[in-house]
Amino acid sequence: MNRNQKMKKRLSTVLKYSIEFLIVAFGVYLGVFVSERNVQKKIDENTERSLTFIIEELDSNIDQLNNSIEYQTKIVSSLDSITQNLEDSDLEMIYYSNRKFRFNELPNWRGLGFSSLENISYESAKINGVIAELNINTTRMIARAYHNQQAYTEFSKKVNNKLLEIDSNSKIIDVLGIFELLKYDVLSTEQWLLNQLKEYKEELEKIKHDKGYGVHAG
Repeated sequence: MNRNQKMKKRLSTVLKYSIEFLIVAFGVYLGVFVSERNVQKKIDENTERSLTFIIEELDSNIDQLNNSIEYQTKIVSSLDSITQNLEDSDLEMIYYSNRKFRFNELPNWRGLGFSSLENISYESAKINGVIAELNINTTRMIARAYHNQQAYTEFSKKVNNKLLEIDSNSKIIDVLGIFELLKYDVLSTEQWLLNQLKEYKEELEKIKHDKGYGVHAG
């Protein structure tokens, strides 16, 4: 075998192994690419599903706030019609010993009627790492919505506790003060929160529709 033949054989062998190497390398690359794509597809599906649950949860909370506002507005209206008949001297009477004013006798009385706003979907998304898959704008929006909800929940608990703390020393004016909070502070807070949640929900629905929630999406 002459020198040229040996060279051709050597080149043929190198070419053969090079092609085999490229085939194996491409197969490995393709396998990794497909695997990563499947993982990302699964992450995207979970992210979109969690975002859907959060939107539905906000929608449910919006309904609850609407119901609370409607109920509390009726309570305040009924209360106003009763307190108009109270004299200034009545206000200093001990609440439990008076016969003119009993809030539990108000029409359809069911307590102060605060909303029990849910945050299960949001907490689940945090625990499962879904929030980390959202871009900063989407994350901030969701966090603000639930932060505002939490602030309302804490405020409503404080007002409700005032009602529970009524004792034998409480006067009518003390009790009416609680309903003044309901009339002026609670209702205005609920209306503000309602508008906020509606705005956040609509924006999240748009983001979900446009698939603009990922970390690489603005």
